[in-house]
Amino acid sequence: IVSTGKWTTLNPDSGYVDITFSGYKVGNITYTGKIHITRPTLTSIRTVVTNGHCAAGTWNIDYAADKTVSVDANLTATIYGTSSGTNRAGVGFTVNTPQSSPLVKKVDCKWITSGVLELTPAGRKTRTVDYGNGTCDNKATFTVNGNTISFDMD
Repeated sequence: IVSTGKWTTLNPDSGYVDITFSGYKVGNITYTGKIHITRPTLTSIRTVVTNGHCAAGTWNIDYAADKTVSVDANLTATIYGTSSGTNRAGVGFTVNTPQSSPLVKKVDCKWITSGVLELTPAGRKTRTVDYGNGTCDNKATFTVNGNTISFDMD
C-alpha cells in the first residue's frame, strides 16, 4: 500500500492511495491487480481498479473499473462509473452506471432507491436494471431486448 498527500487535498495527483495485490490469497482464491483511490472533491471518492484478476484452480475472472461514490449532507450516497472484464465462463462484459442516472443509496433505507445499471455481456443485448424513482422500497425492473420484468430485491 502506498499513500501520498493528505485526504483533504483535492488534487487527485497529490493525495492518493494505491493498493497493489501480488500473491494475495484468501482460501484457494488468488487476487492480483491494483486499486488507485483519489478524492476528487470533499464529498467524493474515486476508485480505479486495473488488471484485477481472481484465480482458483479451474476458473479465472479479469476485472477493471472506474467508480465514483459521493455522499451528501444527509448521508445519501450516489454511485456511478464503469467496469469491464471476463467472467468465469470466459465471457466478456461491460457495466455502466451513467453519471446522469447514478445509483442512490439513502442511509435510512435498506435498498438502492434510484438509478440505472446497464450490463452488456459480449455479443449480447444490454440488460438494464432500473432501481426506481427514489421511493424506499425493494422494487426494481430488469429490461432486455424490450422486455421488462419487475422484481423484488429481497
